[in-house]
Amino acid sequence: MPTTLPRTQITHVPRVQRILAIGRARYPDATPGTILVNLAEERANELTPAPVPTGRRNGLTLRPGRGTLTTQMVLDVLDEN
Repeated sequence: MPTTLPRTQITHVPRVQRILAIGRARYPDATPGTILVNLAEERANELTPAPVPTGRRNGLTLRPGRGTLTTQMVLDVLDEN
């Protein structure tokens, strides 16, 4: 199908063949291109960080980029009540 979007070609080297074999079990009726895009999208979703909630809940203020929330920090807040 004609398109103005860029295209990517992938040679079915052993590494790609292995990925396609795994993907066929998950998407048995899909084309190789669709299998690769679906698997890539699944992995991209896994790598995308979950949004950090902001605001105040139960005495704890959550702010993005302010370090890691530790178990001890939670216990300290819970002990204050």
